[in-house]
Amino acid sequence: MPDNIKPIYETGLLGNYIKVFPKRIIFKEFLRNENSISINQIASISLPSWGATPKITIETTGGQKYILPPAAKVKEVRDAIYKAQDLL
Repeated sequence: MPDNIKPIYETGLLGNYIKVFPKRIIFKEFLRNENSISINQIASISLPSWGATPKITIETTGGQKYILPPAAKVKEVRDAIYKAQDLL
């Protein structure tokens, strides 16, 4: 994303991060490549079960699944993605 576009929401810890922008979500898990998903390609968002590792699963309209890095506030991440979808 260009430097002048600020994320709607971002969180990160120890090399992991999730950044939600108006048209894209960018995420990276420690020692892995950065990934990017267009907001309009997100078909569903699944939150972890109680007691599970706090990772969100995103499924795209093309059927591809992405597991986001651990996030302490998974509901805030989900809500930020929904907010970005509402902006489209």
